Amino acid sequence: MARSNRIYGDQFGHEGHAEALARHRRQVRNAIYLPVILAGVVLALVVVGMVIILGEQKLAVAADFMSLLILVPATLLCIVPYVAVLALAIGVTKLNIWLPRIFEPARVIISRTNDIAVQAAQVIGRPVIWIGQRAAWVEKFVAGGVNGYGKGPDDHQPPPKALPGGIKERDNA
Repeated sequence: MARSNRIYGDQFGHEGHAEALARHRRQVRNAIYLPVILAGVVLALVVVGMVIILGEQKLAVAADFMSLLILVPATLLCIVPYVAVLALAIGVTKLNIWLPRIFEPARVIISRTNDIAVQAAQVIGRPVIWIGQRAAWVEKFVAGGVNGYGKGPDDHQPPPKALPGGIKERDNA
């Protein structure tokens, strides 16, 4: 232990290893943990204050506005990849038209890749759509809008059934 103190003592200047570790722990606590804890406390106080100060209606309006503050930047962020994929699709189409007959195998590969991409998108999207449909049905059921309790003409329907291709159908359709 004395040897390690001498080695670390030279590395950290005049203080020993134990003092350097204690100083590092204090710095980490003050620079990382303390601001995170303070931010959490302030956030909790703001939420509690909003619930106390605002009524139920005003709190709902404030929550809607705050969700817009999150959704608008997220939408703008998602537009960039969408535009890039759209530009890529347009570019591939123009390239397909422009390529001479010598490059026919490349055109076939591009077409097959497109078919695979479309099939993959359908496979990936099918569970998301299924969950969304079931969640909408459950929400409608909890709100009392299924099996004769709804207000509209379409509210007397059971949940949709899935066909083998992933398309939904209704019993009375």
